Amino acid sequence: MSDDFFTLTQVKERGWSDRLILEILGSPDTTRKNPFYRSGPPIKLFMMDRVVSAEASEAFIAYQSKRTAMSARSKTTAQRKRQELLADIENMPVSIKRKPSETVIKEAIRNWEDRGYERDDYRDGSNADDATKRRWAVNYIRHNLCQYDESLEGVAGKIGVSEAVTAIRRKVYAKIAEAYPEFAGECRRQMEQREDASAT
Repeated sequence: MSDDFFTLTQVKERGWSDRLILEILGSPDTTRKNPFYRSGPPIKLFMMDRVVSAEASEAFIAYQSKRTAMSARSKTTAQRKRQELLADIENMPVSIKRKPSETVIKEAIRNWEDRGYERDDYRDGSNADDATKRRWAVNYIRHNLCQYDESLEGVAGKIGVSEAVTAIRRKVYAKIAEAYPEFAGECRRQMEQREDASAT
């Protein structure tokens, strides 16, 4: 617009609120026709010298100090809530229903087929290789023989949700490996795969 003026947007980018602009700066020094939309509102312009001078006023400095203090309190509150959430997860009981591994594999195969996940080479899930069956089994345990999905739903939308989800996964995989030692390697593989994916 001009080297001598700030637009309203630029003034706000310097830390001004609408209310503060109204109270300290008042009306714009001039306006210009909107260069982007012919029927749009005019562009409000404030003299740079007047804006900079006003930023040295007690009212502006007090506003910025209050804003900084509020931001610090918000960060402290968010950190406390995050720590409380992670502590809740640390103390969260995880119960894994134990069944014979052969039964789990059969149920996992049936679940895979019932949900339409079969591919041409696994149209009959029993023909899958052992690694695939172990993967299906761990997934089946995670979603059907423990409260994994309910736990994830419980942290949705909370502060620290990303860390919380990782903590829940680690805890659940560890409990599955404890209840089903025969699937411990697959639990470790899945957890490492998820953490590698979230790190990229």
